Amino acid sequence: MLTTKKPEITEKIRMSLNKIDSQTFNDRYIGDFLNALRNDLGEIDHKYILNKSEYKNNNDGSFGTLENKRALAEAFAKEEFSWEVLKSNPHIEELTIEIYKFIKNK
Repeated sequence: MLTTKKPEITEKIRMSLNKIDSQTFNDRYIGDFLNALRNDLGEIDHKYILNKSEYKNNNDGSFGTLENKRALAEAFAKEEFSWEVLKSNPHIEELTIEIYKFIKNK
């Protein structure tokens, strides 16, 4: 489905990300954001665009963290973002510097 509907899916994702205010999810698990995104994206050919198995579904009906953090980290690392891009986020900048210091002191 992804390859044949990629332009349509990409446009739906763009529209949903513009519509949903991610800042309202700052103090919550990413699963809450992903579930809101999933619901907004809806379905194509009777299948949800965003698979619910990507984030934890807690017994109390709330949503939790990502299921496969390693895959996300690997995908992120493969992009090879420039330092200019990375340092634009103070949390990423701080984390990167701390990791560098840790490795340097080993």
